Amino acid sequence: MISYLSGIIIHKFSDSVLVDVNQIGYRVYLPADLLADLNMGDEAKLFTHQYIRESSSELFGLISPDQLNFFELLLSISGIGPKSALGILSVAKVADIKKAILSEDASILTVVSGIGPKTAQRIILELKNKVKKEADQTGLEAFSSTDKEVIDGLVSLGYSVQQARQAVSKLSVDSEDISDKLKEALKHLSK
Repeated sequence: MISYLSGIIIHKFSDSVLVDVNQIGYRVYLPADLLADLNMGDEAKLFTHQYIRESSSELFGLISPDQLNFFELLLSISGIGPKSALGILSVAKVADIKKAILSEDASILTVVSGIGPKTAQRIILELKNKVKKEADQTGLEAFSSTDKEVIDGLVSLGYSVQQARQAVSKLSVDSEDISDKLKEALKHLSK
């Protein structure tokens, strides 16, 4: 099974890219936002899921292990195929999708082509406990992906995870700029 690819993009299709890995070309289907960010000649480092059917084998690429894990979690739901799962990952960040699932907000899912209200509710029903369990284990369910990066930055500066979480929870910055949030968090920690 192919789980990771690192190579140069030599062709771009409407829904995928062709990645040259040591003179072997792999066609990899990507979420729309990732596909838009990549250009021919770029180096691509992709975590992949190999989807095998009777008549074909396809690769689906994601930018992080977190995205890949959530993609595979979506595939565990009856009626959700890899293209629908990519569509879901294209509409929002994994952390935002998980928040929507925890708050039972189906609107983030119904914007994906092929996912109606009933399918969205089924996704929420089947994933809510799994997402909640994971959030309870990490303790980061209340934080956006930007906030998590700020927490990681504070930890790398020598603060404990608990100190970093407390500082980030006190932030009043509405910006999604990591440096602004990091500066304010450091001010809170220096008090």
